[in-house]
Amino acid sequence: AQAGRASEALIKLGPADVVLFGMGADGHIASLFPNTSVLPRALDPKGEDACVAVQLDPLPQEAGFHRLSQTLSHWLRSPRWMLSVSGAEKMAVLEQALNGQGPEWPVSALLQALGPPMTLWISP
Repeated sequence: AQAGRASEALIKLGPADVVLFGMGADGHIASLFPNTSVLPRALDPKGEDACVAVQLDPLPQEAGFHRLSQTLSHWLRSPRWMLSVSGAEKMAVLEQALNGQGPEWPVSALLQALGPPMTLWISP
């Protein structure tokens, strides 16, 4: 229900001017974690939803709550993307994803999408 209301609101607002993504060491972006059941729907470039509910099982100890996330189809409406990556561990994941490895990682789907120009913001 919340995801549906959020999706309607996001569609009404229109696309963001810039979408800033962060990436986890497991290749997740925007609370879209590898091997979660919502990924096919969330990462469908032709999907109709702008937002999906992300139910994590088990919940991570450091952030023990379910989430809402925007979808790839909604992000594709924005004219510019930025991806922030910090640290050697995350940089190694990014390099693998850029080389076509880790197809189960949400960041890989993002990098392979025919989306807008992406700026990489990399810090050690």
